[in-house]
Amino acid sequence: MAMQEKFVQAGEYRTHYWEVGAGENVLMLHSADPGSGGWLEFRENMEALSRQFRVLAPDIIGFGKTDSPTRDLRHPAYVEHMVQFLDALGVKKTHLVGNCRGGLISISIAAEHPERVGRLILIGNAGGGIPPELEQKALAPYANYTATRENLKAHLDRAYFDVDRWAPPQPTTACRQTGTCSPMAASRRRRVCTRGTRAASHRIPAARTRWSP
Repeated sequence: MAMQEKFVQAGEYRTHYWEVGAGENVLMLHSADPGSGGWLEFRENMEALSRQFRVLAPDIIGFGKTDSPTRDLRHPAYVEHMVQFLDALGVKKTHLVGNCRGGLISISIAAEHPERVGRLILIGNAGGGIPPELEQKALAPYANYTATRENLKAHLDRAYFDVDRWAPPQPTTACRQTGTCSPMAASRRRRVCTRGTRAASHRIPAARTRWSP
């Protein structure tokens, strides 16, 4: 069965999702990493699962092709949106697969609507929801966020990795303006970039999820 790209109105948000397969429902919820989305995170798993299940992989609010929020949202809004998504598709009961933020949403759905959840599979997330004080602390650096190079670097340092250590060096401004970057220097930068990419690939393996009946 071919994978289908679809949209549905879930509450106030036009929600983008991918669907494939038939049988019991499996709702796959992605992380809140920059640029994330349902297909991007679960594309390696959906086809295999679709041999036994109806697989749904939506983009949560503000990600992929789903509508962006019009106001500051907290965790309960994302939970409500996913429940509305299930309602819009007429899904009465589903298994849940949640990665990171998707796992937190899955935990809340299972806790608040246990009759609608079969199995719960969690990937790399904290448990028990998000304490208000932790959420406040996490959001504080972004209260008046401006997308500058320095602020982006600070975000990467805080959330992912040491930019100074792992990011490949950039050509100097003078080099870019004058076009005097030597072939030897360019080759050296390419080697550094390749080594950095290989190092990152060893430290951040591609997600693989195996379904256990």
